[in-house]
Amino acid sequence: MNRTVSIHSTVLGVLLAVSVAPNAASASTATEFLNAPVWYAQYEVTLTSNYQGTTPTLNGQTTFTSSLVRAVTGTDKLNLRSQGPGAIGMTELTAGAGKTPSAADAQQMTTKMMAMMDNTANWMVGGAIIDNENATDAEIAADAAPRGTVSIDYTRVDTGKDLVDETGGKYDSKVTRTMKGSGAVQVGGMGATYFEMSTSGNSFSLVLPFAFSAQSAGAKMVTVTFIQGKGTPGEETRSESDQVFDLFPSGIEIDNPPKGSPQGGVLIRGTFDPATGKIAGEQSYPAHWSDLGATPAPGTLKFKYTLTMTPPAKK
Repeated sequence: MNRTVSIHSTVLGVLLAVSVAPNAASASTATEFLNAPVWYAQYEVTLTSNYQGTTPTLNGQTTFTSSLVRAVTGTDKLNLRSQGPGAIGMTELTAGAGKTPSAADAQQMTTKMMAMMDNTANWMVGGAIIDNENATDAEIAADAAPRGTVSIDYTRVDTGKDLVDETGGKYDSKVTRTMKGSGAVQVGGMGATYFEMSTSGNSFSLVLPFAFSAQSAGAKMVTVTFIQGKGTPGEETRSESDQVFDLFPSGIEIDNPPKGSPQGGVLIRGTFDPATGKIAGEQSYPAHWSDLGATPAPGTLKFKYTLTMTPPAKK
């Protein structure tokens, strides 16, 4: 009797465990991923740089420390879907074919492309509303307009000891530059954010931007200079200058970008598990930028991304 009850309890426990298994009811399939009319791409791109060095000047050599964190967030609605391979897939198909492929090469590429049509699709910004002939220019712009924010935290301190002025006198100097601020930017958009997937191997390719337009929004660069001659109390001066977010910092580039990466962006490849209902991950790349003309200043670009078939929750 007890043994029978025990067996029944075990079976019931297994059934209950299966019925409440996490994600079992909401799990997606690779086919649902492929057929989704819209994907929403949320991403955060952070440039981090901390380094030090020396700078020769006419008055002597100075040393400096530099610290920069620039974080950009964006959300793009990828609602322009095309069945079959897109720009990335077609580039791979035609790789090595030359400007004028032979008839055999052309036939082989066509065969491969047709084989990919059922298991490949691509998405970009600018879908349904563009097909609406009654949509106004403002509605189209609002639908396709990428939205994002940027925050910058920059500090650089240049220090000089026993520098020599024009008269031969010696002095010490310390110049501190700081810039902190945040604001709205236009990031991503048509062509800048691009997504392609294949259910053959559940693989994907994702293009994300690290360049953006701030439309003249920016913050103040505060410069504090302290000069102290030998035997003097020293003198401090302070100044401010306007810096535009899309021009500071300048010269950002990935050191060795993945093959196929566009200017101002990166091509990320990976695989996905449809049972999770989303595609998410992060990648970091060594990068460089221009710090007061000192190129290259070392840094790291980190890309974090999440793609979902439903709109992200509003914050």
